[in-house]
This record gives sequence, structure tokens and C-alpha cells, in this order.
Amino acid sequence: MTSSPQTGNDVDGGRGAYDNKVVIVTGSSKGIGRAMAIGYAAEGASVVVSSRDAQRCQPVVDEIRAQGGEAHVITAHMGRPDDVDGLAAATIAHYGRIDVVVNNAAVNPHALSLLDMPDELTAKLFAANVTGPLRLARLAAIDMIPRGHGAILNITSHAAVHPEPNLGPYAATKSALTTLSKVMALEWAEYGIRVNAIAPGPFATVMVDELFKGTYGDALIASTAQHRIASPDEIVGAALFLTGENASFVTGAVLAVDGGMVP
Repeated sequence: MTSSPQTGNDVDGGRGAYDNKVVIVTGSSKGIGRAMAIGYAAEGASVVVSSRDAQRCQPVVDEIRAQGGEAHVITAHMGRPDDVDGLAAATIAHYGRIDVVVNNAAVNPHALSLLDMPDELTAKLFAANVTGPLRLARLAAIDMIPRGHGAILNITSHAAVHPEPNLGPYAATKSALTTLSKVMALEWAEYGIRVNAIAPGPFATVMVDELFKGTYGDALIASTAQHRIASPDEIVGAALFLTGENASFVTGAVLAVDGGMVP
């Protein structure tokens, strides 16, 4: 274990709001996770790029390094407890600590009715979307407590508060993560740890590409005040705010980043 972060940021004297901060972004090989990883690195953070596939993570790390940032690949399947434990331990071993966790990784939604949803798939959804993020948040909190500060951001979904037919178990996992985010905020505030959530609406990512096709996608676009689907980069500002010093009095919040999906 190192005694201090092995960041590239000290070399250039610092360049952003996250200088010398160590940030884990799960599910960051693509989509909004990739965008957030690059966004944190651009603000000076040392970023752990994590997903199940190291080969898909490496191009993100290469892009960050090409832009003068610092990043490192640590693979983990969020539905496997040993992988989650290894992600936290390897981050601390490589960088010395954890300052921010962004729980973004999730199992894709499957368009199946409750009558057709297999128990095995429901269990898989809850393992990766709820139990894994909770485990990583808890391990990070244990590392943060001695320093008296830290931030955790859980990526939930518009579906958590506005569920739809055929997406029931997925929506339920995101609702559970929303509730857990608030409980984490309540329980860990005394240690200087803030916990917030982002509930994204429609973003153009591989994960939901199939869901957005045809009449469903048209209806989804029509349901937003802006009448469009967002690009992954449009979540970055919200993430940087909620885990940064400008949000020092914000905890237990759920920020909708959904283009105005007003019920």
C-alpha cells in the first residue's frame, strides 16, 4: 500500500477542482460512466476506470493519459462480492485511499413483464444494481472515516420514481439504491461523508439503445420538456458538483438529470 496517491497531478502543479483526489467510477468503459471518468480526470482526479472487461477500460485510460490525466484500470463485476472487495482493496493499494465513489455500473434493463421475469434474472439485477454498490460504498466509507471526509454518488434512474410496465425489477433495484443513498447520507454524515444520487432520464448509451428504438423511443423523447435524448457528457457537470466542495451542504439529495421529465 502506498502512503500517498500516485497521481500525475502533482507533476504539473495541479489543474482542477479534484487535484489529488482518488475517484472510482464503476461501469466506466462506456456511456455515462466513461464520460464521468474523463470528466473527473480533466478536473485533476486520479481515476479508477472499472468494469468487467479490462480491454474495454484500457482505451478510456489511454484517452485520459493522452490528455495529461491519471487513470488506472481495475476490473470488477459488481454482482460478485469478491470482485467488489478487490476493487476497493486494489484502489487503496495503488493510490493510497478513496476520496470519491461513483456507483454507475448496472445490469441492463430487460423488457419483460413480471409474469415472464425469471427469478434468476431478478436476483442478478439486485446483486449488481443494489448489493454491489452498497458493498463498495461501505468499503469506501470505512476508508474515508479516519480522514473525516469523502463523497459517494449513486447513479439511479428516472424509473426509480416513475416505473413502467415490463421494467419492474430494474426499476425496483434503482428505487432500492435511491433509498439506500438517503440512509447512507443519514448514517455517515457524522463522519464527514456526503452521499447523493443522480436519477438520469434518457441518455444515448449502448445499455439502453435497444429500448429507445421505435415507438417507445419516440414516446420517451416526447415525455421530456426538451424533447430529446441526452449525450453522455451531459451528466458530467451534475456529478462533479454533487461530489465536489461546492456541494458541501448537499447530502441525501436525488438530482434528476432528465431533460424535464415532469410527471
